[in-house]
Amino acid sequence: MSLADTSKQVRTSVGMEVVQASLEVDHRHAVYYLGDTPLVKADPPPKRTVCGLRRVTFWLTMCIVLMTIVVFAIAIGLAMGLTHQNDSRMNFWADTLNSTTPISCPSADNSIQTMNAQKYLIHCDYDFMGDKSILMMLPNMTLHDCLYACDSMNAIQQRDDIGSTFYDQATLVQHPGNCWCVGNATQTTRAPGRVAAIPQK
Repeated sequence: MSLADTSKQVRTSVGMEVVQASLEVDHRHAVYYLGDTPLVKADPPPKRTVCGLRRVTFWLTMCIVLMTIVVFAIAIGLAMGLTHQNDSRMNFWADTLNSTTPISCPSADNSIQTMNAQKYLIHCDYDFMGDKSILMMLPNMTLHDCLYACDSMNAIQQRDDIGSTFYDQATLVQHPGNCWCVGNATQTTRAPGRVAAIPQK
């Protein structure tokens, strides 16, 4: 059989047969490939992609990126709003701290001290009495620092009834502090060595 006849299929039979030139190839049987080059199957159609990524991967990535941007935008907006609100309070208090003049008795007796737009009447050798509530006790402070701390409570809690009592001779053994922030600070009584700052409405 010559190379030209390789595409023709030969029927097998019991006896010897000769292929005649006029005979057709029998297509009822499988075709056998006997060539030297391998039979190559056609490539499957390429998968659909977006920007070189599978479509599902691309859209999941886009969703994650958009969610991250939204979260950061909300966080930045909240932070800027809160910072602006706190800046106005801090600037207000910083002005008060920067303009401090020492408050001392007896020279400050019956004087008015202004802190954060709240005014206080200073009474030397007085303390609060009556229906008062001690809101905070602070150790080792000056009279001005004591008044500033209690005034800050008025500003933060939006109150106008918190006054301060300062006692510079207190020791930590006798008392838990030498500055007391007092709520409902309206009535005073004589108390040597103490200084009461009464809020003025």
